[in-house]
Amino acid sequence: MAGTAHFILYVADQAAATAFWTGVLGQSPSLDAPGMTEFTLTQGTVLGLMPEAGIRALLGPALPDPASGRVYPAASCTWSWMTPASTMPGRWQPERAN
Repeated sequence: MAGTAHFILYVADQAAATAFWTGVLGQSPSLDAPGMTEFTLTQGTVLGLMPEAGIRALLGPALPDPASGRVYPAASCTWSWMTPASTMPGRWQPERAN
């Protein structure tokens, strides 16, 4: 089984957060584009930085706006993995997160 864990922090200022985490981690981002910055921490672990405005568009009105000053929601975690169907016949297969 192989997979990747994504830890995504919602940030008010993507550029400032990118500079901060670049200094803390001592490495440049593996992805730095408007709306998402990612640091590959290990082969299976990624730290992502997403602007609050971007996550607001994804969350919709059902959840509190991250920019409102509330702590919730402040981050998300996703895992993806691939399991060959032949190893789990007749059992539920998780979808791979993109």
